[in-house]
Amino acid sequence: MAKEDNINKTQLNRFDALRTKNKEFLDQNKECNVDDDFRNSMAICMSVLEEYFKLNQYDAYNAITDGGGDCKIDALYYSDDEDELSEIVVIQSKYKQESGQIKTFTEDDINLCINNCIKIVTGKSLEKPNDKLQKILTNYLQLLEENDRPSISVKLFFATNGIIHGEHKKLTSVTEAQQHNIDCIFIDATEFGHEDVIGEGILQINMKDLSKKTDRTDSIFKTKANTMEGCIVSCKLKSLMKFYENTGKRALLCSNVRYLLPRSSINKAIKDSFVNNPEEFCFLHNGITLICSDYKMEPTGSDIMNLTLTEPNIVNGGQTIAILYDLYKNTYDDYKTQFEKANVVIRLYKASSEQSLRIAQATNSQNPIKVVDLKSNDPNQAKVKKVFEKFGIGLIVKQGEDTLYYDNTITNENLLQIYASLYENDPSIAKRSKGATFKKYFNDVFSDESLRENISEKLCRCYEISDFLRKKLIDGDEQLITNAWYSIIYTMKNMDNNIINENIPTNQIQGLFETSYPQAMEIIENIVKQKQYELGDRFSLNNLFKSNEIKSLIDIKIEKK
Repeated sequence: MAKEDNINKTQLNRFDALRTKNKEFLDQNKECNVDDDFRNSMAICMSVLEEYFKLNQYDAYNAITDGGGDCKIDALYYSDDEDELSEIVVIQSKYKQESGQIKTFTEDDINLCINNCIKIVTGKSLEKPNDKLQKILTNYLQLLEENDRPSISVKLFFATNGIIHGEHKKLTSVTEAQQHNIDCIFIDATEFGHEDVIGEGILQINMKDLSKKTDRTDSIFKTKANTMEGCIVSCKLKSLMKFYENTGKRALLCSNVRYLLPRSSINKAIKDSFVNNPEEFCFLHNGITLICSDYKMEPTGSDIMNLTLTEPNIVNGGQTIAILYDLYKNTYDDYKTQFEKANVVIRLYKASSEQSLRIAQATNSQNPIKVVDLKSNDPNQAKVKKVFEKFGIGLIVKQGEDTLYYDNTITNENLLQIYASLYENDPSIAKRSKGATFKKYFNDVFSDESLRENISEKLCRCYEISDFLRKKLIDGDEQLITNAWYSIIYTMKNMDNNIINENIPTNQIQGLFETSYPQAMEIIENIVKQKQYELGDRFSLNNLFKSNEIKSLIDIKIEKK
């Protein structure tokens, strides 16, 4: 079977199931008045955003720009969090009535989409964009202006349930897009999401040759109490790529702090050293850190040794592997010599899951892991996750997590932003930075004491009020509600404190939401008008609701009321 036709049926089944779920969501949406093929194309965009960026269905749907005047941009998403503002996601999608069909994107499709992404990155205007696309772009550009215009990078997905022609993935425009901080990612019937392969993996490592006095492995070391054990070895990159492929990409990260992310941008230094100086690669790269529950080394009678790893996981270097695996999978013939010549250092540790987290924190310096990733395996967070699952809600704690069978989802970061507004009276930090909010409140919320005090019920109430607001976006002022989200939640609670009464069940709490919401919006709208009058052209919704002043302004209005 030709490589181009090498459908991954398991991944395709998951892709189709997720697409079907989103198509059903669109079928029930009265505003989505388009034909079935169009809805399926939209559903593909939503599936990518859910799988790779942890978005729920509502937020994924709001990113859709597909339609006349979409400039080959079917979805456009960005996070308004200050820490992530410089990165945007663009999706072009194609739906095939029979999954796995060829002839999806044309060269013109790909080139035009890339050219329009270049225009966005360089600050040029698109040619006659539709209203939805223009609105998202305008809001984004305004946020950039308010945050000192950081440089922009783009993750550009070409997504289809068909098959993308192999040569189209290697077009000159795709390669040159990297120079503009545009990373092209191809999602089709051959690759979607992550696959699970569980068990042992065998890595062929270089062997110490004492007769030649060439020390090509290093030492085995242990703690005095034998609680941890490790060794340093090296292997050819070709061997590492085979290990990565055969063991299963998801399996290597299943106990890690996160699954592999779509590349934010290709690490040019790493790629250049691999391509141009493969013999020096080992010296210019920090290496890979692997942890396992057990390992054994066996000679093969040659200058390599089989290293068998039980429950292996990558805790450092996974993103680098993804970069090189992309070359290995799609352009191996072009880099065959490099994969044979280049070596990489492997730091191997036999450790428990608790020790693995400590190792991950200590060894990540090349691409630091966020606090939210380091907390992804927290046992107390897992307990709350189980509670949410009973209600069909996915509490997403790890990027790339399976969301297929949830009715809806919410990320742990977003949940803590709502918690900060509803229970900690801190709406401005929630608006400014989800990272800072997560860091400030995580240990208090996901603690043994909080679990004993039924924190899960409070967090479920956080989800309920957020879900209520999301539905208000349909008929309300989308820009105002989106910017004032956490301030609205704070105001609603202060208009009716029964909102946080855990004894009031879900079927009754909706009535309290409906009563307090218009009262809260009246206060918010009055504050906006007041500030618009005071600041004139200098007024910004974004700046207003992330300022420390917003809580005081709301409190004054409530007191007068």
